[in-house]
Amino acid sequence: MFKETDFEGLFINPFKIPATDKVLQELALMPEHYKMFATEKEFKADTGKVPLWKILRYIGFVYTKNSPFEQEENYLKLKVEAGHLAEFETNDTETDFLPEYKRILTLESHVTYETVGTKEIAVVVPNEVSRMVLAYCFMQHDSKFIALKQNMDNYYLELDAYKTESDATKRSSIIKNYTEIARTIEKLKSEYLNGDNKQQLTEELFLSMSDDKLPTPEIVAQSIADGEPVVNINPYGKGYKPEKLVYIPD
Repeated sequence: MFKETDFEGLFINPFKIPATDKVLQELALMPEHYKMFATEKEFKADTGKVPLWKILRYIGFVYTKNSPFEQEENYLKLKVEAGHLAEFETNDTETDFLPEYKRILTLESHVTYETVGTKEIAVVVPNEVSRMVLAYCFMQHDSKFIALKQNMDNYYLELDAYKTESDATKRSSIIKNYTEIARTIEKLKSEYLNGDNKQQLTEELFLSMSDDKLPTPEIVAQSIADGEPVVNINPYGKGYKPEKLVYIPD
């Protein structure tokens, strides 16, 4: 198990995040990188039963660039060990975390139900910790975020061009371009998220950059039909399924 000295000289030392309910106020009085937690709105979200300081320590252990945890090849084991260091609570076994802590390790969204008129509809609520992770990654990787954003913009420009281009030779060239851009995006995304490829994180990251530039389902379908890679994101949200088609006579 790692100790405090193993994290010296990094962007932050997670062990130095104060174990207090007033963690943001305490961080505001600390050196520059720690103060940033107190200024970003993502870290002010309601964390329910889990103390914020535990979440911040966990994020620091797992997502700090050059963290000693990067030596661990098994990503699940890495997260479990980080959870123990962050003092996550468990049931009877060391790996059986309480449900509220499991959600932090898996970054899963949760579903609530709202009544609209006479119908009850399901509403997917994003995991608030995934947004904290992205904010922390941004704190460390300004240049990588900019490079990723630029490649995402170029990717959607190429897809738009593909949709309107009729010349077969030019379409082939466009496919080659956005295939290469897609590979670059995947590489940058992995570096930016410190190797964590959870779908929830990926969706939140792409949505944070591209709310107004998501490809239409038609473009994505054509790309898949052509056997080309596409950015793995559903424009209508994870788990979206179209309603059953109903024929309405003229």
